[in-house]
Amino acid sequence: MKPSVYLAGAINGKDDAEVFGWRREAARQLADLYTIVDPSERDFRGIEETSIEEIVDTDIADINDVHVLLVRAEAPSWGTAMEVRHAHTQGIPVVSWGAGPRPSPWLLYHSTHYATLDDALTALVTIWRELWATVN
Repeated sequence: MKPSVYLAGAINGKDDAEVFGWRREAARQLADLYTIVDPSERDFRGIEETSIEEIVDTDIADINDVHVLLVRAEAPSWGTAMEVRHAHTQGIPVVSWGAGPRPSPWLLYHSTHYATLDDALTALVTIWRELWATVN
């Protein structure tokens, strides 16, 4: 059984490139090591207000079942911030990337932050080595 990674980042109000581009690249590079949990597969853009409970409850359930979060932190997002906080309180490691030269102290407190997606993916390989010993 592979450990799992949840791909957190803004979806609401974002275009396809912003939502899917980095997630596809992360999934491509991590698929051999992790089971990918991608909330963008449940695309509620445009119907968020009629799917509130489903969005939040499903995301929380997914986070509760993963081993680590990978977070695109380039744009502030209420949902992403809450996912980060929830994972942190559950003791789930959070790896974030892309918040610019002065990341929020809140992001730094709740995650290990990297400048780029490539740096974050490298960190996830290291985390995988540590997780693999516990899930097998």
